[in-house]
Amino acid sequence: MQGTPITRGGGYLIRVGWRVVGYSVDKATDSMYRRVRAVLRVLAILVAVIVANVVIYVFFTFIAPLAVKVGIHVNYHPEIWKFVIYWLTLVVGTVSYMQIMAMVGKNMVAGQTPFDKGYSFGQRLEKRRQHAGTSLFRLIAGFAGIAVTVYFIMPVTGLSLGLFIISLLILAIGEGLFFRLYYRPEVQPVAQRKRRAGRLDS
Repeated sequence: MQGTPITRGGGYLIRVGWRVVGYSVDKATDSMYRRVRAVLRVLAILVAVIVANVVIYVFFTFIAPLAVKVGIHVNYHPEIWKFVIYWLTLVVGTVSYMQIMAMVGKNMVAGQTPFDKGYSFGQRLEKRRQHAGTSLFRLIAGFAGIAVTVYFIMPVTGLSLGLFIISLLILAIGEGLFFRLYYRPEVQPVAQRKRRAGRLDS
């Protein structure tokens, strides 16, 4: 038998909130939850792009001139300031998206009994391993993406946005290398255990 006790019985399992607590829901609720999550992700990206550009405009139009008057030479490193603004927008936008999604999910399952208490630290780490780019192809693609950004994208977008893209790729590569080289899950997936058992029998 495959799946969870919920899915085997025809139900749908969704996880909501910061603690990713599981709830058994019907098909309509599951579909609605997935649609809302997809729409909010797109909106989060659009809002983040708009907010970053607005903050950059306000910073260099109003704040930077005032800073220069008091002896803070902001204009000496404008690309570094833009890079910082990009990262702050990413962090604040991600936290805001997660908070809104948690509120939406909790409203959808209000009054229901949770299926579990959410993921433990080990389970969260295992989920990150499953979604990390640990394959050799994805790692090579990450390094290729850095090269493309340096030689083709950065001359067009500028230093700040290029550095921002490169930093994201470096984080993805670092995560992939960590889970590939150092982290080993305590419980192996069923398919992997079967493959190992087959090799041992042969």
